[in-house]
Amino acid sequence: MDIHRCRFVDYTPSAINALAFSHSSGKASRDQPLRLAVGRANGNIEIWDPKKGAWLHETTLHGGQGRSVDGLAWVQDPDEADDTGFVTRGKLRLFSIGYSNTVTEWDLITGLPLRESSGNHSEVWCLAAQPAWKASKNKQDNSEGEYKGQDIVAGCADGSLVLLSTAEDGLTYRKTISRVGKKAGRALSIAFQTRHIVVVGFADSSIRVYDIRSGALLRAMSVGATSKGGPKETLVWAVECLRDGTIVAGDSNGEVSFWDGQNYGQLQRIKSHEADVLCLASSSDGKSVLSGGMDRRTCLYRLTDQAGSKRRWTKTLHRRFHRHDVKAMASFENKKMSVVVSGGLDAAPILIPLRDFETEHHRQLPFAPQISPVTGCQRLVASWRGSEVIIWHIGTRDAAMEGLAFDSEPNFRLMAKMSLKSEENITSASIDSSGEILAVSTVAETKLFHLQPTFSNDAKAINIRKLETPTSLSRSGARLSQFSPDSRWLLLVGCDGDIQLSRIVKEATPSVLSAIIVLPRLGRPDEKPLQNCLNGYWGSYDRTITRAVFSSDGRILAVSDLGGRIDTWVLEGHEDLTAPAIDRAIPTTSQQNGAGKVESESEEDEADEERHAIVLYGQHWIRNPSGNLLPRLPSTPLIISFRPFSPDDNQSSSPHVSNISNGNPAVHPTRHNPHAHSHALPTGEDRLLVLTATHELFEFHILTGRLTPWSRANPSALLPDQFKLQRDRAVGAVWDPARERVWLHSATWLAMFDLRFDLPSAVTNGTDAPAPTDAAARKRRRSSAAAGASPADIAAWSAQRAHAQLEVKRAANGLAGSRIVDSELGGSLAGRKIRKLDVEGRGEDVPARRHRTAAYDGEDSADEEEEEDEDAIDADVALARQGGRRRRRSSAAQTNGAEDNDSENDEEVQPFYLTTRYRQILGLVALQPDADEDGADDEERGLEVALIERPFGDLDLGPRFVGKQEWEK
Repeated sequence: MDIHRCRFVDYTPSAINALAFSHSSGKASRDQPLRLAVGRANGNIEIWDPKKGAWLHETTLHGGQGRSVDGLAWVQDPDEADDTGFVTRGKLRLFSIGYSNTVTEWDLITGLPLRESSGNHSEVWCLAAQPAWKASKNKQDNSEGEYKGQDIVAGCADGSLVLLSTAEDGLTYRKTISRVGKKAGRALSIAFQTRHIVVVGFADSSIRVYDIRSGALLRAMSVGATSKGGPKETLVWAVECLRDGTIVAGDSNGEVSFWDGQNYGQLQRIKSHEADVLCLASSSDGKSVLSGGMDRRTCLYRLTDQAGSKRRWTKTLHRRFHRHDVKAMASFENKKMSVVVSGGLDAAPILIPLRDFETEHHRQLPFAPQISPVTGCQRLVASWRGSEVIIWHIGTRDAAMEGLAFDSEPNFRLMAKMSLKSEENITSASIDSSGEILAVSTVAETKLFHLQPTFSNDAKAINIRKLETPTSLSRSGARLSQFSPDSRWLLLVGCDGDIQLSRIVKEATPSVLSAIIVLPRLGRPDEKPLQNCLNGYWGSYDRTITRAVFSSDGRILAVSDLGGRIDTWVLEGHEDLTAPAIDRAIPTTSQQNGAGKVESESEEDEADEERHAIVLYGQHWIRNPSGNLLPRLPSTPLIISFRPFSPDDNQSSSPHVSNISNGNPAVHPTRHNPHAHSHALPTGEDRLLVLTATHELFEFHILTGRLTPWSRANPSALLPDQFKLQRDRAVGAVWDPARERVWLHSATWLAMFDLRFDLPSAVTNGTDAPAPTDAAARKRRRSSAAAGASPADIAAWSAQRAHAQLEVKRAANGLAGSRIVDSELGGSLAGRKIRKLDVEGRGEDVPARRHRTAAYDGEDSADEEEEEDEDAIDADVALARQGGRRRRRSSAAQTNGAEDNDSENDEEVQPFYLTTRYRQILGLVALQPDADEDGADDEERGLEVALIERPFGDLDLGPRFVGKQEWEK
């Protein structure tokens, strides 16, 4: 594969201004799924699923120009119980602010603003959601009439506090809690101490405590003046309330102060930062606090016991995980999870282990978008950001320069650059295979542009002209837009989930037919909708479509959603340019619909459109007759991609390709059948490759609804360890048709699977045999091994086995990074083993475990119902033992160059290849010869791709604070 490493695409990710987990610590479960909202400076909000450490980006709520997300808050409606006692979980709701006087609620299903609240107050600078209602432990307490919802308190620039009600699925102004006047300055930070007590940090060096029920000011505390020569007032940028009521504040002096939660007296003040402290996070037991600031430091504070039973806060250590200001933090912790997520101007979320801060690595999530903002065709590459689209042309590599490591002259050229007049950010863009039409979508509209090659100053350029489109198309906002490979169809996936197809007519000037086809999704009556706080009762959130793809001949369409479902449609008939451009077929009572059921007459006028299929040039779309045979996948599909036609395939045999003007010579209208059309199904390539969020690989024959022979022979358990252990999720795929290879990539790795060969089995990858999966055989092995062992040896083996099980579970469920090896710990933390003595004085080295506090003992955990059984743990341990040898063998076969020279004389062909030399990858685009170029040598060259790379060092993040004794590595 010939790779063009492209770093000329100027893509700067947007800064992270706000972070919020959907639940407080300890509440995540199957019916209370945990989500993380990431608010960015460009107005977008990303929804992430921790997924036991996989960290899947599910969807993006798109903002617009001049908007920013500077605060986030989750609210959950109260649970409802029916007469039978069945409890329906309350719906999760997400709210945001952006330095305006408006608080916005978002629709998680459509990704659009649902409602807004703006009153007679100034700009909102901070907001917080009321803690969830909990039943009183006092049985005599009568709480029957008590409000059980969660209201929102917003702090404004004029110093006022506003209470907004979320009752009855609304967002309304309730009252103004307090007006402190402009002299007091802005309300910069806010946090709830209890359900009715709120703590607010102001710009006048003060912290005020209010009762939201009466609006009474309970106490005002001062953090003190600034240092000599500094500003007159100290800004309280962050406040946090701990479990015992202790108030923690971070200010512009770089100090973190601790205040008693009952008498509101200052307990301690620690100077831990060289610049402003911008954010705080705490553990659920209230014994650990983290702070982040402008000096890029992340500081850890622990509550320690001193002599005389006096407890003090101590700064344990600090590290620099970020490369710019740290602006936001959010924490979540329960029995099996303990993580803090931080973000700032460097745009990359950082996962920090909270409970094991000293003994685990941190982890950085990619700043590159998880849906690639890059598309292309032929030798054009287009990228978009905000409301701007830039198109580049990548030239062919000169044969005389192929031996050099780099080109002597730039091999790319800027072709066009345009900005939409729309205020909304671009959600998706696509270029058709001929390079003539560009489709750009926002949440409000979709626009088509004609790309006309021109010559200016003897240089090739592109003239962009807007195409006239039907009103129904131009006013259709979309979250996904894509052209079919034959450039005949444009797919739009609307924000409301509608799947629309438009027919493109290629003439001197391309045009779009006025008829818009809306494809119905497959009904699944046997599937019980999952009821939780995200889905609601009918399970709508996990029906959100995230991926869509056409087959290589454009006659099969597949889409997938968050719930792991795949819906498919096929194009019936042959293209007949002599037939009416738009016709409606009236089915007979015996004709079956796409789901394989007889259509019945409906009394509703709304069903008339579905019963009369729209036929365009003799073709119409129906649901795949075998679509109901496709299973629901175990997790969200990240990549769905059809195998392309290989050069050995005879494409002329496909009914879609016809050399005659009338593609349906045997079909003609009659008196009894005035709307005659062909019902021929596609016969081309129908193999669909699917990669899920848990990195499980499947391949289906779409027209039969079955796994392909390759997929049956290569289950996901045989995928290489080097691939399964990659933490970043896959983003895109590119095919090499001549070699039947698929190249997958994430933001940090590039991998290849050769589908001509089976994957190596676990036995052939190492000398050690896998652990027995039969429980009886394993018990016999342990019994025979323990027959001559002493009780001390058996106890040691049991301890080692328990430790191995723990390590496997932590590797699978850890939300942050991996464990730090003993040799890297240093100091008092060097080694995790302690010497245990029995009554006779004999010693034994056993792994040390951090004792969980009593705060976790009574909490429910989602993982308790999903514990891995003993067989799975043994298999994972055996696989981990073989992983080192298997990875060494794979790495020895890897090449350091960017080219993969496929020689017929190779002694051994590797079915798998992976490299991590490219960071970070925005997209991977297959390049083809231009329409005016000779592509005869294309097959000899092999696959040629443009790898759009954006290293962190190339990002323009602006100036940053430089403290004392700072050195760059």
